[in-house]
Amino acid sequence: MQKLEAIQELEIKVDQTPSRITFNYEEVRDALRERMQVYQEIEVTETNLPERRRDIATLRRIAKAVEDRRREVRAAFQQPYLDFEAKTKELVAIIQQPIELLDRQVREYEERQKEEKRKKAQEYFASAATGTGLRFEQVFRKEWLNVSTSLKSIGNEINERVRNYRADIDAIRAFGSETEEDALNVYHRTGQLSDAVRIIHEYEAQKKKILETQERRRREEEAQAAREAAEREAREEKRHAEQAAREREEQEHRIRAKEHARMQEPARAEEAAGIQGQAGAQEKASRTQREQDRPAAGGNESSAPEELAFPGTEETAELGSIAFPAPEAFDPKVSGKAAGAGEEPELPFPAGPDGTEEQPIAYFVTAAPWQHRALEAFLTGQRIRYQKNCR
Repeated sequence: MQKLEAIQELEIKVDQTPSRITFNYEEVRDALRERMQVYQEIEVTETNLPERRRDIATLRRIAKAVEDRRREVRAAFQQPYLDFEAKTKELVAIIQQPIELLDRQVREYEERQKEEKRKKAQEYFASAATGTGLRFEQVFRKEWLNVSTSLKSIGNEINERVRNYRADIDAIRAFGSETEEDALNVYHRTGQLSDAVRIIHEYEAQKKKILETQERRRREEEAQAAREAAEREAREEKRHAEQAAREREEQEHRIRAKEHARMQEPARAEEAAGIQGQAGAQEKASRTQREQDRPAAGGNESSAPEELAFPGTEETAELGSIAFPAPEAFDPKVSGKAAGAGEEPELPFPAGPDGTEEQPIAYFVTAAPWQHRALEAFLTGQRIRYQKNCR
């Protein structure tokens, strides 16, 4: 320290003579002003253009000469200072060597002190923040390592930070949000409660929007289903109404048909009676004719044909030994079945007038045109040979 104080007493003594530069400034200035005034009044024309260009070159040479002279004087004037500056820098370099040595040692000592202080603060934090997800880096501040910051103030700040952390965690969990984990991650990363709350609010807003969209879609689907059900019900009602109308129409048609048939019964009965009477007369006439034509006993017997009338609307008609059923039994258009279908009527083969079955017997059968098919079906079913003659 005594050597350092002795050095501080050293004084740099400088013998400096104030410098002064003088030259014929006024003379040159006045001459230049007078001569430059000429060029203020000259107008450049095509005739004097070459001369004006020469004037510009001359003036530039004069300005350059003045600038060169200024540089020469400045260099000569600064040379004593430059010599002094170089020597003082050499002195500073001599002093800088111990400065750098001491400064490096001081920085190393301070770094050790800061590291020790940081370690103590971290140990205190570990005990104070037990059971939390708080990290030391989230609460650490560089100002703690300053010499002016005490360990007590650091401990108080750590305690306050842990209390705030616990309160923030409780506040985040109090929302009961489905995105709680994301909010906690954001809070642990930034250390700001507002960031975590913003994540929760954004999620809830998006969730609300999605739920509203789903609810709107559900209502639309229900409305569509209701419309479709109403349309199906309307179509079903229409179909039932149309079916009921068809059934009523069919019922009315059947009633009209029965009524028409009932009204036609007297005419058909009268017609049937007429046909039956005609058939009886014909049968009587035929029988009389056969008796007349029958030969005497022991004489030659003839097989004169007997003319028959085919019965009409009655159920059965007895004619000789042949029972003719009504035409409905053999007409497919009336009975709905072809000849020979179902049970065939068992009728005896026609016998002869004398009671023998060996003598062939022929009949003339008269029938209306609409009875021909039924008659043919009957004869075919009874295996009776016949010949059809249309008259």
